[in-house]
Formats: sequence, C-alpha cells, structure tokens
Amino acid sequence: MKWNRYITPTVLSLTGYLLTAIIVLAMVVGVFHYIKGSSISISKDDRIDVTPNQIASIKNIAEWEFLSINDEELVDTVRRGFFGDDELVRIYYGTLRLGINLNKAEDDWIKVEKDTLICKLPPIELLDENFIDEAQTRSFFEEGKWNAKDKQRLYERARTMMRKRCMTKANISTAEENAKEQFSKMLTSIGNKNVKVTFEE
Repeated sequence: MKWNRYITPTVLSLTGYLLTAIIVLAMVVGVFHYIKGSSISISKDDRIDVTPNQIASIKNIAEWEFLSINDEELVDTVRRGFFGDDELVRIYYGTLRLGINLNKAEDDWIKVEKDTLICKLPPIELLDENFIDEAQTRSFFEEGKWNAKDKQRLYERARTMMRKRCMTKANISTAEENAKEQFSKMLTSIGNKNVKVTFEE
C-alpha cells in the first residue's frame, strides 16, 4: 500500500510533463511548417514621388524665363504735305522674355506613370507684352510737328516688328529645350531618376 501511494503521484507527474512536451513539440513543428511554406519578397523602389508641397512651391513661382532676346528696331513714318514732307525716324530697344506661366498649367501637370515622373508644361509664351524700354527710345530724325498720338502709332509698329522678329519657331524651340533641361535637372535633384518633360499642345 505504501508503495502504491508513492508511485502513483510520480507517474501522474511524468505523464503531465510528457503531455506538455508533446504539445510544445507539435506547436514548434506547426510553426516550422508555416514558416517553411511562406516566402518573403523584398523589392527595391527607386521612385520618389514629388510631394504636394514641392509641386505647390514650383508652381508658385508662376513665370519661368528660358530665353531672353535683346532687339532694336528703326521705325520711320512720313507725312506728305503741300509745302513739304514731315518725317519721323525713331529707334526702339526692347528685351523679349520667352518662358512659361505655371498658373496656366493643367491640374495634373505633374504626375507619376509607373516608374516615370511626367511633367507637362504650358506652351512657351511672351512673358511681358511691355518689352520696349521707352527710356532708351531715341528720335533718330525728326522733321515737322509730331504729337503723342503719332509717336504712339510708331511705338505700336515697333512692338509688332519686335514680336514678329523674336517670336519665331526657332526661338520657341530653343526656349522649350532650355525648359526641358532645367526642369529635368530640378526634378532629378529631388530624387526622381526617370523624368519626362513635355509641353501642352
């Protein structure tokens, strides 16, 4: 009787330990099979999106100049008279600035397509219509009486001539190339490896 009372608790204790070990082993095997059946994939993303704050900062500059052209025009006018002709010849100087105005850009002017940042700029335009420097305007030859309206008409002719001479396809193309180069460098410098700059039609 003493032997039975002594053995029974020990057997029960061993059985408990054994059962606990089996449960722990089953859990370990289950976790091992779960990990073995799973896979981990690591990929590198080289794209860094431009943040809304960066887009706003670029757009807030509004006017971007990419080509500056200095021009001068000699303009004359003659007024015929019974006793003789009146003549006015003036020289006008101007600086025409070609560039873009980002206030005219589309809402999605800058966006990401796959791994490429697409930047669509508004068309090249003349940034300032008042490009003639009136302080440098000189009368080359003046004979007779000429009033302010006469001189204003000459001024408008000079402005038209300058615009026609400078707003050529070649100059617009040069301004576009400068814009593409500058925007590509800027957007690349803030972390975008693939950048494509285009213009609105």
